[in-house]
Amino acid sequence: MHDTLVHTLGAQWLYLERWQGRSPRAMPAPAELTDLAAVRARWDAIERDTQAFVGALTDARLGETLAYTNMEGVRWAYPLWQQMIHQVNHATQHRSEAAMLLTRLGHSPGWLDLLYFYDVGGPDMAPDTP
Repeated sequence: MHDTLVHTLGAQWLYLERWQGRSPRAMPAPAELTDLAAVRARWDAIERDTQAFVGALTDARLGETLAYTNMEGVRWAYPLWQQMIHQVNHATQHRSEAAMLLTRLGHSPGWLDLLYFYDVGGPDMAPDTP
């Protein structure tokens, strides 16, 4: 479970770094984040940085092609919007794996449906509609 959380956190951080023109050569190591409190503190900081980045986006910026060098030294380039969808999809996979592990241990995380999230979050959580 710990390694899955650290990997998911690391991927969010990695892509945020790439979107800002940097190409990290290593992910955060599980040994660097020794317990849940350390994971939470690091993730809170990444989430604040992600919210600030997303809050400043424009349609034009989303359409820009951003290049980065992956950890094997290979250069890739994709539009920002595609990288963002990839990052969310990647996180969804690992969150579902974590949910499965928790459920098997008798600690289901409960409802994970997006519309349920909007419902329990109230009107402030619902996306804007035209």
